[in-house]
Amino acid sequence: CPIHRATCGTGDVDGSLVVTPPPSRAVRHPRGQVWTTGWPAPVTGRDCHMQMRTLGRQGLTVSAQGLGCMGMSAFYGAFDDAESTATLHRALDLGITFFDTADVYGPHTNERLVGAALRARRGDVQLATKFGNELGPDGSRTGKVNGRPEYLRASVEGSLQRLGVDTIDLYYQHRVDPNVPIEDVAGAVKELIEAG
Repeated sequence: CPIHRATCGTGDVDGSLVVTPPPSRAVRHPRGQVWTTGWPAPVTGRDCHMQMRTLGRQGLTVSAQGLGCMGMSAFYGAFDDAESTATLHRALDLGITFFDTADVYGPHTNERLVGAALRARRGDVQLATKFGNELGPDGSRTGKVNGRPEYLRASVEGSLQRLGVDTIDLYYQHRVDPNVPIEDVAGAVKELIEAG
C-alpha cells in the first residue's frame, strides 16, 4: 500500500482495511494557488501499514512519513489550534509517529501545540525539534543564527518545557552558526545526551 495513498486504519467486518478519504475541498494558498485537499480515492487492502525507518546508529525508529508542523503555528496566515490538533490525532491514527517542530515556529506556540496534542500518546511518537534561529528573551526573532553551547542548552530546556516532555527524540540545529565551530555544538549536544 503506497504511503502517499493510505497508511493504516480500522478493519472492516471481514478484516480488510478500508480507508475513506476526507471530503475534498478547495483551499486557497496565501500566494493565490488553489489546491484541492482530500485523497485521490479510497484504498482497501489487508496489508496496508506504515513503513518504519531507523535514523542514524542509535536506534531511533520513526514512521517513513513524518508530519512537519510549522504551518500549524507560523508563516501561512490564520491558525486554528483545534483543526491542527485534529490533524495531529488523525496522523497518529494513520500510523505517522514522527512529528517535527521548532522553537522558532510561532515562536514557541508550535511546540506547545504539538506537545499538548500528543501528550496522551507520548509513548507512540517520536518528537523532533530544532534550535539555532535566535530568539530574544521575549521570544521575538532577532534575525541571527546562534549555535553557542550556552544558547543550545537554554533552547533545549525551553523546548522540553514547552513540549511537556522529559526527553526529545531528535534535537538538531535549524541553521548552522558560521561563528561557532561545529565541534563546540556537537560537544554541547553530547553533554546533554550524557546528562539524560
